[in-house]
Amino acid sequence: MRQWRVGSFSMALILIFLGIGLIATHFYETTKAFELVITWWPLALILLGAEILVAGFLSRNDQLPLKYDGWSIFLVIILFLFCLGNYTLYYSGVIPEIREAIAISEHSCPVPDLEIDLAGINRVLVSSRGGDLELHSISGNKLTILGLAAIPASTPEAARELAEATAAETRVIGDTLYIRIDPVAGQNNIFRGSSSRSSWALFIPAAATLELDASDYYSSIALNLDSLKAPWSIENRGPVRVNLSPGLDLSLYGSVPRSRENLTGNAGWSYSTGEETAGSAGEIRLGQGRWPLQISSGETIEANIRRIK
Repeated sequence: MRQWRVGSFSMALILIFLGIGLIATHFYETTKAFELVITWWPLALILLGAEILVAGFLSRNDQLPLKYDGWSIFLVIILFLFCLGNYTLYYSGVIPEIREAIAISEHSCPVPDLEIDLAGINRVLVSSRGGDLELHSISGNKLTILGLAAIPASTPEAARELAEATAAETRVIGDTLYIRIDPVAGQNNIFRGSSSRSSWALFIPAAATLELDASDYYSSIALNLDSLKAPWSIENRGPVRVNLSPGLDLSLYGSVPRSRENLTGNAGWSYSTGEETAGSAGEIRLGQGRWPLQISSGETIEANIRRIK
């Protein structure tokens, strides 16, 4: 006599739907496929309940005896635990956080510009922990800071809000301008922190004395000098690349923690190594060498003189 093994039909349909869902992930976004599973998984319970009702109706006169085997009981237990766990995670906020974490991707957003008039200011101190820097010496009396960040966020709108909330902090004390550049925040989630990547361009008047410290944060610095009319000092944990105009009147003093091979470029270093330094030092003199440019790097210093076309 034939028997109805309750659970086999439901399990077959569940496997079919699961296979269709896995195939759909190849054509649609993973987040949408995950939301479909979270939304429609109770259909598994409905299918199993409907199968039990239909089987009970067809076997009411012992025409089709029912049988609950171990796999069917195991399936019911698994579905019940999944149901209980799903609602527990949903109302505790874990599932929404998982959805948000899966949806997070990097979005490129500009950081609000900053322009400062340096009238009455002779010295600029910059502390940076916020990413790669590109410095330009300019004429005039206005300092400008531009920023661009790759921010991990669930939507472009959320990334723009984080970018707009970030700007270089400034403070003026006497004739000194203090600038602090911090990392741009990203959107936190349960899988990763709020790390982001950013780059900043600083346009600094050549007549302002500059001291830049980026030794607490690994970053690269590109320095483009067309003119220099004041002492500049740069300390960086990462590499420094310097592009010099041939008409400059400066003395570049560079120091690195290892061998002189880390002082590179076409500018022609005059090397010096002493016991007072933990590495190597070099000098490049242009013109009369009037204005000092001191650079300390934890990796390499590359100094190149731009060729006149």
